[in-house]
Amino acid sequence: MRVCLGSRMFKFEKLEVWKKSVALYEKVSEISNSIDQRDQFPLGEQIRRAALSISTNIAEGTGREGDREAKYFFNVVKRGCQKI
Repeated sequence: MRVCLGSRMFKFEKLEVWKKSVALYEKVSEISNSIDQRDQFPLGEQIRRAALSISTNIAEGTGREGDREAKYFFNVVKRGCQKI
């Protein structure tokens, strides 16, 4: 997953943790697609959303000006990791 704005690379795209979170989301999506059909929506969807929130909140946190705001988003990341 590459976020593109011309040839400019966002700060979070350089972070190894963000790259790993994207790889985690891809793996979680692959695995959750193999869940039994009747459990696919409630369980698979919840796991995918939790995995996706990790990379999006890392990106959001790195874009914040203040440490307090960034810390909030990184705490959301931590909770997302705990869900998975």
